[in-house]
Amino acid sequence: MNDYYSLLQAVLAYGYTVSDRTGTGTVALPGQSMQFDTRHSFPLITSRAIPYRSVFAELLGFLRGCTNVKQFNSLGTKIWDANANAPYWLNNPNNKGDGDLGRIYGAQWRGWKAGAGEVDQVADCLRLLRAGAGNRRALFHAWNPAELDQMALPPCHLLYQFHRYSAGEGKDDLCLTVYIRSNDLGLGAPFNIASAAAMLRLFGDLT
Repeated sequence: MNDYYSLLQAVLAYGYTVSDRTGTGTVALPGQSMQFDTRHSFPLITSRAIPYRSVFAELLGFLRGCTNVKQFNSLGTKIWDANANAPYWLNNPNNKGDGDLGRIYGAQWRGWKAGAGEVDQVADCLRLLRAGAGNRRALFHAWNPAELDQMALPPCHLLYQFHRYSAGEGKDDLCLTVYIRSNDLGLGAPFNIASAAAMLRLFGDLT
C-alpha cells in the first residue's frame, strides 16, 4: 500500500488548488500512478472502511451491462442511488425514469453502439487475451463522447488495458492498467483499486 500513501503525501505536498463543478475545490497533481503486485495479495486499503461487498456487486453490475439503479440494488449495492436521484440527471431529457442511469459503464463495456449494431468490448478483450500473449489491443473503455449527455455520471475510471506476457517455464502473467481521469484519492481511490484488482483476478481466471 506504500504507493497509495506516497501519492497522498505527494498531492498534499505538491498539488495545486483548483475550482471544480461541485464547488468543493480540488487539490490536483495530474499524471501520477500507483502499482500493485496482486500475485500473492489483494490491495485492499485499510486506512478507511471499504465496503468490499459493494465493490464486487458494482463490478458485477458493470460486467452484466446494468443501467438501472434497481439492478445494482438487487446485486447488493446502493452506490448508484445518489446519481440516480441527482437533480441534474432527473431533469435530463435522456433519463427514462424509474431508476434509469443511462448509458453508463456497463452499457459502454457490453454494448457500445456502432451503426445498426453493438460491440461487446469485454468479450472482444477476453477473446484477444485467450488467443495468446503479446497483444496490445486487449482493452475496453467507457468514454463515449457521443453519449456523455446520456449518462447519470460520465466515467471516471474510463479505460482498462490488459497485457498478457510470458513469465517463463510455460506460464503467462496478466497485468492490468487503469486510466482514471478524475479520482477522489481519499474516498474513491481505495474503492477503485479493489475493483480493478478483482477484475484482474477474474480475467486471469477466465483466460
